[in-house]
Amino acid sequence: MANNMLDDIGVTNYDDVEMRLNQPEMMPQKNKAYLGKIIKDAEFRRKQLEGYQSAVTKQFKSGKISEAERQENKKRIQNANAVLGQYI
Repeated sequence: MANNMLDDIGVTNYDDVEMRLNQPEMMPQKNKAYLGKIIKDAEFRRKQLEGYQSAVTKQFKSGKISEAERQENKKRIQNANAVLGQYI
């Protein structure tokens, strides 16, 4: 489930990271650099989710979406944020 959500968000999932780290050419220095890049990308996506959440609020306040759509979108964003928090 977490892998699917990470794929939807656009972040490298656990299986891909594990596979990459287990490759023979990955030395400790390369592992550290790769993990740093993965974490940086995940933190960027988390900040994007904050923007998406405020966009949902703005759409609701302007009357473009209903309360039900607002709650559904916020729940999806919160779930994605929770998965990203564990991932990081």
